[in-house]
Amino acid sequence: MKSYFVILLLLLCCLGSVSLPKQNDCKGPNIQVAFNNVDISFHASQYKENNITLIENAFSSSLFEMLKKEALSTIQDGESRNDAFKSIRKAGTVNAQALEQSATVKGLYTSPQFLSLLRNITNLDLERVNCNDNASMNLLVYEKPGDFIAWHTDPNHYSGNRITVLISLINESSNNTLSSSFLQYRLGHEMHSIQMKPNSILIFNGSKILHQATGISNNEKRVQLSFTYCDICKETIFGKTIKWAKETVLGY
Repeated sequence: MKSYFVILLLLLCCLGSVSLPKQNDCKGPNIQVAFNNVDISFHASQYKENNITLIENAFSSSLFEMLKKEALSTIQDGESRNDAFKSIRKAGTVNAQALEQSATVKGLYTSPQFLSLLRNITNLDLERVNCNDNASMNLLVYEKPGDFIAWHTDPNHYSGNRITVLISLINESSNNTLSSSFLQYRLGHEMHSIQMKPNSILIFNGSKILHQATGISNNEKRVQLSFTYCDICKETIFGKTIKWAKETVLGY
């Protein structure tokens, strides 16, 4: 029995190291990405120290309003909820296929300007993920009381780093303040809590940082775009199994 266990461990290690070649790169429409005054050196320093940084008031108002309008327009027909695992996540999702219809959303995800910003901040040679990766673009919709996602790290089915980018579109309550939901994350033994204002970007290595989103209350809503990038975009065979499990549980 012991020898079978050793063989199984060796097999899993081998599968984890076998990489599949990257498929066709995702390309989108060309859009002009206008940023506000983003302090690259400050955010690069933050990211280098903690693998996470928050940029507030990131995009020009015209770009942000267009991004928000187009993203929200996909909710009515494209949103799905997977409550089968509601002890882990309870929220709505608009997947990458539905977001393909938004020129601004896909244009931002594939934008060389946006990618350059992310590379400069993370000091990683980031690329867009495979076209068929459901994690490439998603709209996360927290709109029912108690919608949340539990503590987790983002499954990484690539050989290198997998970077998560969250863009806050809506975070509101009925009294014109931010919702009561916090994005919480752990650095060592310390827990940090942030409330993302609309037009802010959170860039972090979600595969290394444990994080969660606490539940929203009545008459609150929080909507975020989630983009995924990687620096070595070759999927591992073992990672594809993890990817399937994640998509089954989270619905995206």
